[in-house]
Amino acid sequence: MLERTAPPAAGWAQPIKRLHAPDAPAGILNLNVDGRRLNGPLQGFGQLWQRAYRVPLGSDVSPEQVVQTWKERFGEFWPEGNRFFEPSPQVEPGDVALINLSPLPGPLTLSTGIAVIYADETSFTFMAPEGHMYAGWITFSAFGLEGVTLTRYFAAADESADERKVLAEVAVSLMFSGVKPLGERLTMLPFGPEFPERTAAPTFFLQPQGVSLLPHREAAWLVIEERLREAAEFGRRVEGPPELGLARVCASLDRYADKLAQRG
Repeated sequence: MLERTAPPAAGWAQPIKRLHAPDAPAGILNLNVDGRRLNGPLQGFGQLWQRAYRVPLGSDVSPEQVVQTWKERFGEFWPEGNRFFEPSPQVEPGDVALINLSPLPGPLTLSTGIAVIYADETSFTFMAPEGHMYAGWITFSAFGLEGVTLTRYFAAADESADERKVLAEVAVSLMFSGVKPLGERLTMLPFGPEFPERTAAPTFFLQPQGVSLLPHREAAWLVIEERLREAAEFGRRVEGPPELGLARVCASLDRYADKLAQRG
């Protein structure tokens, strides 16, 4: 189980410090899990990807039935030669599971694991530890196509699938047209007169911030558009060398604000 520090919100696991691997049964390797920290997208490297795989199951089974079966028999749905050991009778928030993978013919076995960071009636989410082949979350979910209300990206709201796609495109594009070029230039700037010949260098610290979610799509999109335009206007008032690329970044902010306005 996970080290526990404070009561979690409904469906979520306790805050995580380090993983405690369960006792492995015979035939299951228990490596690369115990004592490790979890690895989220911010701890990874390279491009940020979102992949979605869907399988239609017809209308004879409900989302709740699908996910309940998934939770209880998750270890049975693995390809031959691969094993998933979950210590609880079904997937539960806070569980730590062991994974043994045989990607190639022969005796080689890759040993890793996951932590269950969230679970409810229609979904559950895993997060991988340090050393895993990916850094991030993987969510298994089921939903009915009839009358389903899609959610604003990572939040419950009333966007359509196309509108969620727009949100995702804007968010990811801003990383590459705004955050990436600014980050590359800013980290090479002088740190200050007190530290000659030293650059600012990168930081991966994120200041914790509260988030208020507007409940209606129209109002939420309008606020996002306004913030993008405000950021662009602020950038134009910043004095910086042309090679910093602020003009291109501000233009991209306006472009994505226009994109949201067209769908508003």
